[in-house]
Amino acid sequence: MSLRAVLVPLSLLFAIGVGWGLGVIFAKYGGQNGIAPIGYLFWIGLGGGAVAMVICWIRGSFPKLSREHLRYYILTAILRTASANLIFYSVVQHIPAGVMSVVLGTSPLFTYGLSLSFRMEKFNKVRLAGLLLGLVGVALFVLPRGSLPDPSMVWWVLAGFAAPILYAIANIFIDRQRPKTGDSITFAVGMLWGTALLILPIALYTGEFYVLALPFNNADWVLCAHMLIAGVAFFGLFELIRMAGPTYASQLTYVVTLTGIVVGLFVFDEVHSIWFWASTALVLSGVGLVNMRPVRSA
Repeated sequence: MSLRAVLVPLSLLFAIGVGWGLGVIFAKYGGQNGIAPIGYLFWIGLGGGAVAMVICWIRGSFPKLSREHLRYYILTAILRTASANLIFYSVVQHIPAGVMSVVLGTSPLFTYGLSLSFRMEKFNKVRLAGLLLGLVGVALFVLPRGSLPDPSMVWWVLAGFAAPILYAIANIFIDRQRPKTGDSITFAVGMLWGTALLILPIALYTGEFYVLALPFNNADWVLCAHMLIAGVAFFGLFELIRMAGPTYASQLTYVVTLTGIVVGLFVFDEVHSIWFWASTALVLSGVGLVNMRPVRSA
């Protein structure tokens, strides 16, 4: 395997992970400053898709509109953003950002479990041990008393696990159902604008549509920054899955988790219990064992 085949996926992994780790913080900040999760998600879909479309224009490639491609856009939107991200944006308003980052970090464990059940991955004792180790780490979040700042957060944490499960399903779908024509940036545009299309009527019906208008306040600028990150990061996600596969791509959790924890400590002055740090160590160790596999030839 060439050095480029290793460094390019690794660079994408780091860049996307930092972006999404900041996204955890941005989503929490937006919610704390009056932007409802549904309204927030609509603008991420619309604005992120616009950013990705600019990249399409620069590259000279545009989304295809065949039935196969439209189906792919809508289904990836439902799984990866409209459902999973709505859960994520909602739950992070009720638990510390650092905790949410670790919850999202369990996605590789679910990705491997699903890949194993679909026979996309071969059985491996070390990787199975990683899966079990990660699940023990998850248990440390919800079972010991004092593991969370408020015991009532347990139910929000449990609800939050729906997001990484949906991320895992979406990663596999993105890999297995990817159309033969089109490229990663056009797929990112289709998914993000598909998300905005799905979310808009819900936002209007529930009264949670957020009007983004000048002059911008701090929350508006944070939302705009998140749009930029979304447009670039989802392009990177599709490309990373194409190059290295869904299980490798799920290693984003390392960078997302660590970025979310570190920024949460400094931005929101979060303080965590010993159970939190033990859980984080077990989850990341489990993910490390699960991802002990060669990178797909790029």
